Parts: sequence; C-alpha cells; structure tokens
Amino acid sequence: MLQQGYGYALSLTQHTQLAEDILQTALCSVLKKSPHNINKTYLYTAIRNTYFNQYKREKIVPMQSLGDDEDLLILEQQWHDNDWVEYAQDLDKALAKLRSMEREVMYLALVEEFSASEIAKHTDLSRGTILSLMYRAKQKLRSYLTASTGEEQA
Repeated sequence: MLQQGYGYALSLTQHTQLAEDILQTALCSVLKKSPHNINKTYLYTAIRNTYFNQYKREKIVPMQSLGDDEDLLILEQQWHDNDWVEYAQDLDKALAKLRSMEREVMYLALVEEFSASEIAKHTDLSRGTILSLMYRAKQKLRSYLTASTGEEQA
C-alpha cells in the first residue's frame, strides 16, 4: 500500500523527494487519527490533502534533482538505440504539461485502475467532471505526443 501511495504522491508532485515527504506526512496524519484502521482510500485522501495544502502554502514548482538527471543519462546511454527511451521522455514531457488535476485523474484511472465513479468519490468531484477531465487529458496527451513525433520526422 505504501508503494502505491508513493506512486500516487509522485504523480501529483513529479518530484521524488517531495513525494516521499508528502507520503510520510500523510501517513503520520493517518496513523495519528486512526492507527488501527488504515485503508487505501483513506491514505490516498490524506496524500491528496497534504499535497494541496502544501501546494497552497509554498507554491510548489515541480523539479528534478541532479541525481535523477544522472540516472536518466545512464539509461539513455545504455538504451540509446531503443525508441522507447525517446517515447518515455516525450510522454514524461507531455504529462508535465497537464494540469495537476488532470495528471491525478489519469494516474488514478490508468495506474490504479479506478473507475470514474471511484475517482469521483475519492476527489469529491462529480463523475461527469472526472470523465471530462479524462477526455481532455487524453486529447492533450495525444496532441503533445503527435506534435513531438511530427517535429522529429520533419
């Protein structure tokens, strides 16, 4: 459950150390309030609330540490001939262009495999809003990825 929580926090922040901090803060808050009754939904809600509270307070700007860049450089050197590395980079750039709410909805739908109704319940938004966010996010991703592959071929 902690790995999934970390993945969710990472999808919100796009920064490994910040995701770890948010997960730890959220977990501490969950354990203080209900040490014997921890479930995935409760943890995800705490992560989401912690992220938005911190975002409002500090105006967090997603960034990458130097260590992440070095790891990425090693991967690029090892797998340079494979197209998936370039596609993964393009996808990462495209995801970074989405609004945080769109990234969150896409993460919950695609990685956690939540239904639109479950996401709506989790985020306190209507099911229609979730479906609209998912549709727009998919359209934006498709547009970004098409543009990036079109630029390389031109």
